[in-house]
Amino acid sequence: MREADEQEPDDADIDGLAEELGVDPTKSRKMPVQMIALALVISFPFLKIFYVTQSSAIAGEVIRLLGPMGWIDTVIDNILRYPLPFLLLYALISGSSLPKLVRSTVRRFLGHRDIRQQNSRSVTLLLDLVAPGIGFLWGLVLFGSVWALAIAAATLVFSAPSDLFILRNIFRVRKGLRPSSDERKVRGIERVMFYVAATLLLPLSLAYTALDGEAWASVRSCAVESVTQGTHTARIVEISRAGMGIVTAWEIGTNNIVAGGGCVDSSYEVRGALWERN
Repeated sequence: MREADEQEPDDADIDGLAEELGVDPTKSRKMPVQMIALALVISFPFLKIFYVTQSSAIAGEVIRLLGPMGWIDTVIDNILRYPLPFLLLYALISGSSLPKLVRSTVRRFLGHRDIRQQNSRSVTLLLDLVAPGIGFLWGLVLFGSVWALAIAAATLVFSAPSDLFILRNIFRVRKGLRPSSDERKVRGIERVMFYVAATLLLPLSLAYTALDGEAWASVRSCAVESVTQGTHTARIVEISRAGMGIVTAWEIGTNNIVAGGGCVDSSYEVRGALWERN
C-alpha cells in the first residue's frame, strides 16, 4: 500500500494539474525556441540594411541613427510589409502561451471547479475560432484576400490537434464513453509543428525578406545637397523625418548620409536579390 501511495504521477497527471492551475505545461520546453524566434525577428533588419548598403560602416551608422525606437519601428514595418513572415509569426503567437493564459483566466472567472471543467472546452474552441478571424482581418487589410485566407488557414492548422481532440472527447462523452487519453500525443504534435515553424520556416522567410534587395524603409526621390555635387536629385532611403522633409537618409549608391526635400515616392528596390545575382 505504501508503494502505491508513493507512486509518482505520470506526465499526463502533471500536465492536467498544470492546466488546472493555469500554467502551460509545455512552456518550459517551448521557451528556448521562443527566444530564438524573438532574436531572429529583432535582428533580421540588420542583415537587410547590410545587404542593401553593402557596407558595414554605413549599416552601423544607419542603426545608430535609427536608435531603439526607430529600430522597433523598422522591425514592425518590415513584418507588416511581407506576408509570409507575418503569417508565421501570427500562427506562432496564436499557438504560444498567451492564448493559454487567456483561457486559464476565463476558467478562473467561471467559478466552481466542475463548472470550469465543463466550460473549459467551449472556451478553448471559442478562442481558437476567434484567432483565425482576427488573422483574416489583418491579412485582408495588409495583403489582400488570398493571404488573408492563408493566415486564417495556418492559424486553424496550428490549433487543429487540440480542437479535434476536444471535439472527439465531447462526442465520446455524449455517447456515454470515457474521454480519450491521447492528450500527450496531441501535445507532442503541437510541439513538433511549433518547432518546425519557429526554427525552420521562420528563419527561411526572414532570410528571404532580408536578402531580396528592397530597402528597409521608404524610398524617396528627393532634392539633396552635397559638398561635391551641390544640389541634385537622388534616391534616398529614409531614416528619420521632421515636418514635411526627410532630415536623415542614406543616399543610394553612395556612402553619404543626407537630408532631402521636395520628395516623391520611389520603388523599394535598391539592388537585385541575392539569388538573382550572377
